[in-house]
Amino acid sequence: MNRLIPFVLIIFIITACSTGQPPVSDSEPAATSVTTVVSESFDNAVYSGDGYTFEFSDSTDNYIITAVCTDRDIIFTIENRFYEVSTCIDSLPAGCESTLLSEENCFILPGRFPSDPARELLQVIFRKTGADEYVSKIYGIKDGVFMPLELFDNTLYTMEHLSVLPDTVLIPTEINKFMPPAELIYTDNGSYVVLINTYTFDPNAMTFTKATEKTTFDNPLYYGYAAMAVCNDLYSYFTDRTFAVQAEFEPFFNNSTGMDEYYFAVNDPRFSTLAELESYIRRYFSEEITAEMFRQAPQKYRDINGKLHTLQVNNVRDTSLGSVILTDALVEDVSNLYPVEQFRTINGVTTLEPLDDFIIATNNPPGFVAQKYKYPYK
Repeated sequence: MNRLIPFVLIIFIITACSTGQPPVSDSEPAATSVTTVVSESFDNAVYSGDGYTFEFSDSTDNYIITAVCTDRDIIFTIENRFYEVSTCIDSLPAGCESTLLSEENCFILPGRFPSDPARELLQVIFRKTGADEYVSKIYGIKDGVFMPLELFDNTLYTMEHLSVLPDTVLIPTEINKFMPPAELIYTDNGSYVVLINTYTFDPNAMTFTKATEKTTFDNPLYYGYAAMAVCNDLYSYFTDRTFAVQAEFEPFFNNSTGMDEYYFAVNDPRFSTLAELESYIRRYFSEEITAEMFRQAPQKYRDINGKLHTLQVNNVRDTSLGSVILTDALVEDVSNLYPVEQFRTINGVTTLEPLDDFIIATNNPPGFVAQKYKYPYK
C-alpha cells in the first residue's frame, strides 16, 4: 500500500469523528470513519511532533497507521487498503510523559503466528515522568478495529488486571507467546535460580496474559532458555564485565610487557581463589569451553597472596546484537540441542540471523553442562 496519511489529515479526521462531521474532499468521496475512544481527555490536546507512520497487518488486511502523542493521549489513525479510515484514542499510562513516537519506541512486535502469518502486534514504550524507567502497552486489530490489548498478570494465579506491562523487551518463544529477559537469582550455595515469565496473546479475547514458566527438565524449551541465561551471565565475566571487587589493588609486574598491571581482589561469595572459580565454571561448561573462557579473558584472573584477583578490563559489547531465540528443543537421551537465532540491528534495520546450535548435557545432575555454546554478544 503506498497511500500515506498526512498529519494535517489526521487532525481533521479526529475532529470530524468526534463531532460527527465526515471529512469532505472535492476529488474523491469521503472514506468511512470510525472512532474508538479509550480515553476521556483527548479534547484540547497538546501534540508531541507530527506523528509516526508505519505499515501494519492483520489476517485480512494491510494498513497504514499514524501514531501521535498528546500531553494526555496516544492517537492512532488507521487506513485500510480500501482507504477507509478509523481512529483509536488511548490515554497515556498514568505517571508517564508524552513522547515523540518513532521506530525506537513504537514498533511491530516480532511474533510467531503460523496459523495466521499476517497478524501483527504493536508495542509502544512509555517513559515514566522524571525517571529512567519504562513501561509498555500492546495493540492489535480484530475484525478491522484497532485497539489496545487487555493486560493481565497470572503469575500468582489470580489474574490481576494490568494497566501497563512492566517489560519493554519481548521475544517470541512459541505461537502467540512472548518472553521478557530471564531473571537470575543466586542461592546461598552459589547456584542459580532462573525465573522466566511469558506473555500469551489470545487473538479472540484480545488479551495479553503474564504467567510463570517451569524451567525444569520436563519443560525443555524453557529449560534451554534458563540454561542459556546462566551461560550468558557467566561468560560475560570473561569478556565484557568483571566481578564485584574490593577497592584496594595490587600491582603485578607483567614480564611480557615490562609493565605493572593493577589487580583488584574479587569480592564474590561463590569463590575466593582461582581454583574455586575454575571449579565453579566447570559446573556449567565443558572442559573445552572452560579452557577457552580463561584463555581469552581480558580480566586475566589470577591469585595474588592466595586470593582471587582480576584486572578491571573489559571487551566492548557489540551493541548491534540483540535478543536470542531458541527456535526448537530437540531432546535426546543425554543432551538437548537448541537451534539458535539472534536479532541484529544495523542502520535501523533489524534482521534475524542464525547462530551456532546450543547443546547441553542433561546427564549431570542436578543441572546441565554446556557442550556447545557461543556467547551471543561479541
